[in-house]
Formats: sequence, structure tokens, C-alpha cells
Amino acid sequence: VELLPFNETITVESGAGRVVLGYAVGQHLWVCPAREQGGAASEPAA
Repeated sequence: VELLPFNETITVESGAGRVVLGYAVGQHLWVCPAREQGGAASEPAA
């Protein structure tokens, strides 16, 4: 699958501060673990 540039970063506010949930790519949301966990982008949410 071809990865397109991220259009928008999706974040939420939590007790630990802002956490990255994923990135909006076109009409798909690429889920990304919190940066503190050192995770990379995973499968897109359907």
C-alpha cells in the first residue's frame, strides 16, 4: 500500500498531556501509538 503525506495529526488531551492517536490520510485514519511508547504507524482504521 502506498503511504501518502499526513494531512492532519489527531491528538487527545489526557493526564499525561497530548497523545498522538494517529494521522488523517485522505479518508483513512492511520492509528499511531503514543510517542512515549516509541511505536510506529500501524494499520489504517477501516
